[in-house]
Amino acid sequence: MNAMAPLDPRGNVRRVLIGTPCMDGRPEARYVASLTQTIRLCLAQGVDVCDVLMCYDAILPNLRNSLVRIAVENRFDDLIMID
Repeated sequence: MNAMAPLDPRGNVRRVLIGTPCMDGRPEARYVASLTQTIRLCLAQGVDVCDVLMCYDAILPNLRNSLVRIAVENRFDDLIMID
């Protein structure tokens, strides 16, 4: 772990969920490349990062609600939702 890793108020490594609702299951290639770079940077800084692509629902609020549920149930410190 990086000595400068960002810590949450409890002194633990920050856990971040990057959630993307994706109705048709086909994320844009430039977005996937950017997401990959973001994950690499987070890991290099000692941030525990996870990405989730929620797909195959035409009702975006359902996908967003599922992402929030995942973040809460798995005790992530932050949810970054990118649509």
